[in-house]
Amino acid sequence: MKNNLFNLDYHPVLIDIMIKGSFSGAFIVNIFTPTLLAYAFMPYIDSFILFLWFVLNMLIYLVRIKVMKKIESINYTKDTTLLINIKLILIIVFLTTMLYLVALIYSATRVPDLELFLMATLIVSMIAGSISTLVGVYHAFAIYVIFNSLSIVGVFLVHGGKMFDIFAITTFLFMLVMLRNGHKQYLSLSENIKLKESFEVRVKESLLKLKEREELLQHQSKLAQMGEMISMIAHQWRQPLSAISATSAALNLKAQLGKIDAQNIQEMTANISEYSQHLSETIDDFRNFFKPNKEKKEIYYDELLTSVYGIMESSLVDNNITLLKDLECKESFKSYPNELKQVILNLIKNAEDTLVEREIEKPYIKIVTYREGNMFILEVHDNGGGIDKSIIRKVFDPYFSTKLEKDGTGLGLYMSQMIIKEHCHGELSVSNSEDGAVFKLVLAES
Repeated sequence: MKNNLFNLDYHPVLIDIMIKGSFSGAFIVNIFTPTLLAYAFMPYIDSFILFLWFVLNMLIYLVRIKVMKKIESINYTKDTTLLINIKLILIIVFLTTMLYLVALIYSATRVPDLELFLMATLIVSMIAGSISTLVGVYHAFAIYVIFNSLSIVGVFLVHGGKMFDIFAITTFLFMLVMLRNGHKQYLSLSENIKLKESFEVRVKESLLKLKEREELLQHQSKLAQMGEMISMIAHQWRQPLSAISATSAALNLKAQLGKIDAQNIQEMTANISEYSQHLSETIDDFRNFFKPNKEKKEIYYDELLTSVYGIMESSLVDNNITLLKDLECKESFKSYPNELKQVILNLIKNAEDTLVEREIEKPYIKIVTYREGNMFILEVHDNGGGIDKSIIRKVFDPYFSTKLEKDGTGLGLYMSQMIIKEHCHGELSVSNSEDGAVFKLVLAES
């Protein structure tokens, strides 16, 4: 933004400041004050001249409002139309000052000293008030202050007399102070706009970087979860594959020995088909697991947990972990089922890892659901000894993990909390009980 004398390339915010302040300012300058002055000078000046002066002010007021509305309608876009309308505003301000100049000169020869002083005081007051209505476009402010002030100074000097000479000097000094202060305020506004725009750019850049970081974390978390899923698929498939292999071997052996009949073939192939169907269903469960939900659905905690149990069951059995259930919440609520499944699965998997790593005797994981008012609550308890007090506040931080030896990513709990907080608008917290850690998931009724 250039600040030279002839440049009219004002920032849209400065133009907006002038326009919003000028609606009331224009009314005072062109309607309210002329009405008061016309009423005050009726005994001394011909009514037709006062009426003509008032009408001219009214016409200028209407044109000024129309131009300001035009500037508003083009949304302060920097183009030729805006520049033309700003020039029109400057011309209108100049014409307004000329009207007051004519009124001052004409009244100086006809109005007694007291009334003349009253009129001059009103005009000076309007000059003072213009700092808040025209300072955004400094050219308009300067025209208004300079020409009105010089008009008053000239009339005071022409009128003559010691008192009016003092008024003239005072008004001239007042004009200089107004011009200086108005310019300082204009520069301050311009600088604040630059700082604000610079700040907004930095904020946008920071938000963009933050969004990229969040997307990277989500991708890394997804990869980590997929790795765990593959491990769980192996657990799920181990038994069916072993059964298929054993059935196939038995079928082959009986065929070689010639001890197979149609009934045996039907029974054994039916078993193979059943095991294959189980493998297919497992693949479908895992494939649907990562599909994001676009809309909230009516769900129950029991349904979510049944789906998660189907994925985790083999792994928990292999590690001799007892799964306890205390499911009191039977009411439905609206949320995103797949996202919640991911969170619940992650909480159970973390509990499992802790129990296995610490080699806990008689390990268990307990799932508790209940409702408090309009809150639907799910808790995951374990008897793994809990989380050290020195780190419990960090467990939801990105890249913080107590499983570094096992290649823990430190993203599971961070992403779980983000899903619950940002997507599901709930809360996920952690605390310690006498036996171990307690993760608490709270969802509000929607």
